[in-house]
Order: sequence, then structure tokens, then C-alpha cells
Amino acid sequence: MSIHNVSVSYAMSGVTATAVQDFVSTTGIVIITSGSTTGAIQITTVDNLLYESSETLEVHLSAPV
Repeated sequence: MSIHNVSVSYAMSGVTATAVQDFVSTTGIVIITSGSTTGAIQITTVDNLLYESSETLEVHLSAPV
């Protein structure tokens, strides 16, 4: 936990999920406010009307400030 806000860059990549077909791949910065240990990143899934088993994606965090 920090007494200052912390900003962290993020980027998404597919593991078994495929960008565009299964999710909207985005990059950005998430801010974790002082005194908190969490931040929120929105992940938009794509409903392609195909039956598929569970799929995964990764969110890569970098460059904390």
C-alpha cells in the first residue's frame, strides 16, 4: 500500500482467446489510489455465437510510477 497514487501501464494479449474474435484488446494506464491495493481494468468480450470452452487472456502490467 502506498501513501501516493500509483499509475501502471497495462496491455492485453490472448493465451487461448484471440483478440478481435474473443475480446477487444486494449492498452492504457490504471491508477491505484493512495491507500488502496487494487485498480480496475475493463475487459470487453466479444460474443461470436460459437460454442467454445473457456478461454484465457493475459493482462501485462509495467512501468509503475
